Amino acid sequence: MRATRMFAAWLVMLSVCGMAWAQAPDADVTEGATELPDVEPAMTHIPAGALGFVIINSIDDFTSDIDDFIEEIQLPMPMGPEEFHVLDVARMSLGLGEGFNPKGGLAFVMLDPAQFNVDLLKELRPRPARATAEATTEPPIAESPDEEAEVAEAEGPDGWPFVLMVPGTGITEVFGEMVVEQAGKYTQVRLPMGPMFAAKHQGYILLSPRTDALDAFLTAKDKFQAKADKTELEAITSAGISMRIDMRVFGPVLEQLLTIAQKEMVRSGGWPATGPTTQPAEGLHELLKAYMDGYCDLLQQMDSLAVHFMFTENGLMMQETLVFGSDTPMGKILAAQKPAAKPLLNALPNLPYVMAMGSTWQPSEEANKLYLDWVDRFLRSPRSRP
Repeated sequence: MRATRMFAAWLVMLSVCGMAWAQAPDADVTEGATELPDVEPAMTHIPAGALGFVIINSIDDFTSDIDDFIEEIQLPMPMGPEEFHVLDVARMSLGLGEGFNPKGGLAFVMLDPAQFNVDLLKELRPRPARATAEATTEPPIAESPDEEAEVAEAEGPDGWPFVLMVPGTGITEVFGEMVVEQAGKYTQVRLPMGPMFAAKHQGYILLSPRTDALDAFLTAKDKFQAKADKTELEAITSAGISMRIDMRVFGPVLEQLLTIAQKEMVRSGGWPATGPTTQPAEGLHELLKAYMDGYCDLLQQMDSLAVHFMFTENGLMMQETLVFGSDTPMGKILAAQKPAAKPLLNALPNLPYVMAMGSTWQPSEEANKLYLDWVDRFLRSPRSRP
């Protein structure tokens, strides 16, 4: 799992590599480079049913927006040339070759762990310190990529089933500065965070610690783009960077984690107490339980959760998208709502605000029912609850 954490950090580094100021390029790394071809959107390759993904739709556009933002806020640069370019620093920091194509997108896709015999609840559940230390013991490295591929095939792949999509003309053209060797039907790239299996697929290089994850990704017939909610898809494709979680996959696991955390708080005496007693106050216990039950009800109705970031004329904007099942109470409530006739915040005077909010709401039978249910949850006497 250590490789997964480091690989995620590598992805974050590429998306916000403006922090990599310690060593700036002495010259434009793209000088004299051949014209790179256009690349299809990364979104077109993401399979349906994935646990989640993080996607940058266009590396060129996103890094250019970061450059403009840095210039606009006049962020001081400790070192580097007069004209600072995030993309150039990213190329040098990550050791990417001339085959890296920033015209494309970048995506980190976590497939459904259950389909790869990975117990998500077990992996995410907090472990005792001793168990954590034992779990982080690294297995010995195989002598060769072919041996690693044979071991993976005989014993079964290990690690999280994720796939990283990097736009490029070829594996050696992008990762030529690293050790690249054949490993069975795939190529193995020895990245700084650990060895990864790689495959070229149209305009992208696919990287994963598991060969079966690459198999599933390459053979998936159903794509996220074809099955996604139109409003959610529009929000993702118009953002600079988005993170989406499929709550139909992750929701049940999160619900179990919340239940475990609640039981652990009771067991360890972490509940708030009143007076000199060390026992939790019954009212506070019941109140938090009612809140947790209501939150879990919402989780069961939710299809997906997505967060989007984009640069606008006013700076960096964050947007959140929640999708509820159409046949759920919350889905029916939202379906009954109508958009505001006019922008809600346009009449505000031009003053510095910490926060400004506006909303419209149309009452409905489902909304009234949900409201009364929540009032009942929180106001009933603990002894009257079944």
